[in-house]
Amino acid sequence: MAKIKEYPVIFKNFIIDILKGDFNKSSVKLKNAGISTLDKILSTDSPIRYTIWKINNKKKIKPIKNSGIKFAIIYFYKDNFNKADFNKLKALLDKQNYKNYEIFIDKDNLINEILQKNCTHICFVEQKDIISVFTLSSLANLINENTDIIYSDNDVINQFSIRVEPYFKPEYSPLLLYSHNYFNGLLAIKINGNLINELKNIHKISNNEIYKLILRLTRQSLKIKRIPDILYHKHHSNYERDKNISTQETVQNEIKERGLNAKIIDYKHKNYNLIKSYPIGEPLISIIIPFKDKISYLKQCIDSIESKSSYKNYEIVLVNNRSSEPETLDYIEKTKHRALSADIDFNFSRLNNMAAKAASGEYLLLLNNDTEVITPDWLESMLGFAQLSQSGAVGPKLLYPNNRIQHVGIITREKGVNHINSLMDSNKSGYKNYNDVPRECSCLSGACVMISKDKYWEVGGLTEELAVEWNDMDFSLKLINKGYYNVFCPHSVLCHYEKISRRGKHKTSLKQEIKYFMDNWEQVLPDDPFHNPNFSGKKTGFAIKLD
Repeated sequence: MAKIKEYPVIFKNFIIDILKGDFNKSSVKLKNAGISTLDKILSTDSPIRYTIWKINNKKKIKPIKNSGIKFAIIYFYKDNFNKADFNKLKALLDKQNYKNYEIFIDKDNLINEILQKNCTHICFVEQKDIISVFTLSSLANLINENTDIIYSDNDVINQFSIRVEPYFKPEYSPLLLYSHNYFNGLLAIKINGNLINELKNIHKISNNEIYKLILRLTRQSLKIKRIPDILYHKHHSNYERDKNISTQETVQNEIKERGLNAKIIDYKHKNYNLIKSYPIGEPLISIIIPFKDKISYLKQCIDSIESKSSYKNYEIVLVNNRSSEPETLDYIEKTKHRALSADIDFNFSRLNNMAAKAASGEYLLLLNNDTEVITPDWLESMLGFAQLSQSGAVGPKLLYPNNRIQHVGIITREKGVNHINSLMDSNKSGYKNYNDVPRECSCLSGACVMISKDKYWEVGGLTEELAVEWNDMDFSLKLINKGYYNVFCPHSVLCHYEKISRRGKHKTSLKQEIKYFMDNWEQVLPDDPFHNPNFSGKKTGFAIKLD
């Protein structure tokens, strides 16, 4: 996008294009310049962003041939059936350019009627909610034989019939799904024996019953796809009602059924569940801390671990990287913790790999020396998630000394990465409470990250070609590439004084490392599965794209 200083040239070229009669070219240039300005001015959560998005994403109805895919649209309601609302949905379905569907009103033994009509997929629409005229064609274009569940983004129709509050969702994220049913609206499920049996046990369809259904279905490995487009519009009355409905019991029962050592703890938003995972047993955790002098920060870090940690089965492995100050050398000589000597040029990856080989723990925790523990249960909170078979690395919430957010997960972008909600007040929950709920993310900060030793070496540890920066991003993506989920753990909170010990150094190395990182990961960076392509990734990471 254009920078402010480029505007005189832009307007000069605009006038030249007008004089040449090239109105299309000139209007495109002016539009781009305007969008660039708006993107800088508008806040992340400005409703104007979504208004512009809706204008830019208007679609033309294209003909599509009916296929063997046949949708059963289940219309359900809470109390009383409203014929006018039902007819409104029927009118929208009549406008669908994909015509192979049947609509059913929720009642007993509904599944038998659906099977008689030879439907292949089920969709749910609540009374008063409506769907886009492109909904069925969008589903039909994406579905193939291996697709079990499809869901889309959604928004809300307010009391003035204006579409607001868009929810642009990530791809399937198992932990995030415990916090709330983000699959719901729009949701399509392939009909098979398992679904039929589950539906037979539901006497009346409701959002809570749909949530239970999704949680039960996802106990097994499924092919789940997301459509990053608004295909479902919730009525504001349904939306407001759902804000005050708790699903804590539903999720707690599911956790019990799955045999997870976890529970739902109290949270300020009733319609969100805050899951906390607890460790099984007390495996040894090796806390690895590389350092070079700056003994005041190292002592503060270690003192906070020793005085605040409620989990006691840990060892601290210090990695001394050419410290020379007398006070530091004296501390090393007297410390009760193991101190390795690394007489090498600074290489964060190599220092950690050296210590990982020497560590005795079943789990490793890589920790910067410029950090300070805040929450006493920081170790066991991360360990509970790290023990899950699907988890790769687990990272905490990191705060700056001014109590603003430094790290709650990292997204990948076309030209790199971005900390989401960086510099936001730590008391704020952020977009969809992302600052507060455990969830999957593509990358984690290497300032503090926990992982099992086996998984650490499964991906070769930290890449030593990345000596200073990008090694944590590279490590995270290697784990994703192996099929693991990296987890943000909000229950573990530390203060991070960031780059105290190496600010302004290694500039030459950084350029080489950026190139190495981009050469290896450039192809996957634009498609962060735990973000949404309708976000620009700028500012807090949740600014809706304007172009």
